[in-house]
Amino acid sequence: MKGNLLVISNAAMCQSDSNGRTISRLLDTLSVEQKCQFYVYGCPDFSEGHSFYNVTDRDALYSFVKRMKKDSVVKAAQAAPVNKTNQKKVRKTPLKMLFREFVWKYGCWNNKYLDKWLKDVNPAAILVVAGDNAFTLDFARKVARKRNIPVILYSTEEYPFKNYNYVTRKASLFYALWRAKLKKAYKRIEKYIKAGVFNTEALVKLYKSEYSYPCYVVYQSSDINEADNYKTREPITISYLGNLGLNRHKALIRIAEVLGEIDSNIKLDIYGKADDFVIEELKKCPSIRFKGFVGYEEVIDIIHNSTLLIHAEYRDEFYTRDLKYAFSTKITDSVCSGTPFLIYAPDELVETQFLRENDCAFVVSEKTELKSSLLSAIFDEAERKRKVDNAKIVREKFFTNNGQFGAILEGVLNENSSS
Repeated sequence: MKGNLLVISNAAMCQSDSNGRTISRLLDTLSVEQKCQFYVYGCPDFSEGHSFYNVTDRDALYSFVKRMKKDSVVKAAQAAPVNKTNQKKVRKTPLKMLFREFVWKYGCWNNKYLDKWLKDVNPAAILVVAGDNAFTLDFARKVARKRNIPVILYSTEEYPFKNYNYVTRKASLFYALWRAKLKKAYKRIEKYIKAGVFNTEALVKLYKSEYSYPCYVVYQSSDINEADNYKTREPITISYLGNLGLNRHKALIRIAEVLGEIDSNIKLDIYGKADDFVIEELKKCPSIRFKGFVGYEEVIDIIHNSTLLIHAEYRDEFYTRDLKYAFSTKITDSVCSGTPFLIYAPDELVETQFLRENDCAFVVSEKTELKSSLLSAIFDEAERKRKVDNAKIVREKFFTNNGQFGAILEGVLNENSSS
C-alpha cells in the first residue's frame, strides 16, 4: 500500500482495551508506518501506529465552551497506561448522546492543528470504525471529500438499525432525534464508502439490505497462544472473564448453582468490573468467587490455566434483541485458546448460532440442559478433545488474519486510482 491508512475511531489502537485490540487485530498485517489514527478515548500503543491525534469528549466540550483551539497530536512519551479500575463509566441517556453530538458538531476541535496533522500524515484512505455516534462518520466524510480519498467502514454492531431505545429501554423523543441524526450520518457518508467490513456474515447481510457499497466479512482474529487443555486436571477451575452488565450475572449465578449441585467444591471464578449491587448478588452465591478486574495479560494466563471457560447471556426479550448481532472478542480468544469453552445463551444470538454450527464449544440454550452439558464439559475428556479439535479448525478458517483486510484495502485503492 502506498500512503497511510487513517483510522478514525472512538478507541485508540492498543492491546489494553477490547475495542482498541479489535482494531489492531484487523490491521495487524499492515506495517506500523502505514497506520495513523484519530481517536477519542484510550491510550494508544505506538507499536500499532506511527502517529496519533486525540480529541476527547472533554476536549470537544472545552473547545465548544471556551472557543479555544489546541494541538492534540499525541507524543509517545504522553502515552501512559490507563488505570481502568478507578474509572467510572458515565451512564448514557438519549439526551446526553444528543448533547454530545451537538458539542462535537459545533466545537473548535477541527482546527488548523488537526488540518496540519492530516497534511503531515497524508492518508491515502480512511478506515472509519463506526460506533454509536455520528460525529466520527461526519468527520471521516469531510476528510474524504476534502482530500478525495476513499473510505472503508468497519463495524461490529448494527446501530443504524436499532429502531428501539436500547439505551434506557423507554420511549424517548430524544432517542428518536439521536437515531435520526445517526442514520443521516450513515447515509451522507455512503457515497464515499468503497467497502464495508463486518465481523459476521449476519451483519454483512443486514448492511447490504440498506446500503449500496460492497460488504465483506472479516472475522476478528486472535493471536492468543493455543494450549492443549482438554484433559481434566485437579483442581478444577471454571472461569468467566468479561463484562458483567446486561444482567449477565443472573445467568452466571444459575451456572454456579448447577455447579454446586454437581460438586460443592467446584466454584465459578468471575473476573470483571461490576456495579456494587451486582457484586453483592454474586457474593451471595456460595459457588461463586468474585475476583474483580484483571489486565489482559493476566486474562490470558487465567484462560490457559482453566479447566473450562464460560460465556453467558441472560435470557430476556430485550437483551436477546439487543445482542442479536454481537460477537465478543472474548469468544474469539476462548475458541482459539485450546481450553474447552461453554456458552449459555439464547439460540437467537449470532454468536450462539456460530458456535453451534461449527461445533467448537459446548452450547446450552435451555436451563434443563445446563447440568448435563456442564458434566460433559468438565469430565468427558473425549468430548472435550473433540470440541478443542474442532476449535483448531475454526481458528484456521475464521480467526486467523490472512491479510483479508489488506486485500480489500488494496482493491479500494486500485479502484480509486483508476477512477
